[in-house]
Amino acid sequence: MNAIPKTVAAPSQFYFAAPPFALACPRCRGILEVLVSRARCAECHTEYDCVNGIWRLLLPEREKYFAPFREQYQRTRAQERWGADNENYYRALPRVPRDDGSARQHRCACSMLAQAMAGSRINLPRAVIASRR
Repeated sequence: MNAIPKTVAAPSQFYFAAPPFALACPRCRGILEVLVSRARCAECHTEYDCVNGIWRLLLPEREKYFAPFREQYQRTRAQERWGADNENYYRALPRVPRDDGSARQHRCACSMLAQAMAGSRINLPRAVIASRR
């Protein structure tokens, strides 16, 4: 039986440790062994990258399948002026400038998350609590 990795070296400031659960290989469902910014399946030996703290676990054939949807989605969101070119914008979510066109949606989503988690044993991140004020 494969052991779940306990820690991993931090390749960036946004990735601190191995997840507290096992990652499964999308190809064969084997347990992924996490090594810094890369994971390797113990069963089929497929390797996956972690880029800026985000695991890239989409198989090439699935990426190709979803490419038309992704392109249309990106075009639509660009026409609606959603998002930003700066990755710090996304890291700061749900906090956006008041004049941001999506500020209202972020406040609503944050409020809905807080309501859904009310009474649960999960602690809300401070950013979520602060954005409700």
